Amino acid sequence: MSSVRMFCVAAAVFGLALVLSVSFESLDAIGISLSVLGMLAVTVLIFAVAKVSKAVGPVPANFYMTLWSAAYLLFIAVIGPLGGWTDHRASPTFAKQSFHSWWAEQKGDGNE
Repeated sequence: MSSVRMFCVAAAVFGLALVLSVSFESLDAIGISLSVLGMLAVTVLIFAVAKVSKAVGPVPANFYMTLWSAAYLLFIAVIGPLGGWTDHRASPTFAKQSFHSWWAEQKGDGNE
């Protein structure tokens, strides 16, 4: 990967951080680690699919990539909760009022 491409990736990540208003006080090391791991995995996947596409053609390469991605997603979505991987995290509570009713109160319309 050239230095220009690496700069573009760094600029895109920095831009996303600015757009999302990331606070340095609320950053989590595990979240950052997983984000970097995901970014590296996608980069490897892009290069691998490009190399395989040259060897077998783009349609079979993309078909098998999609097939294995679906199998992996199915594994994580089904086996993960059944295996107790998500037991340590509680479900979020529902909001006390909807955004529409909150906005109507803030504007002072009284139409809920």
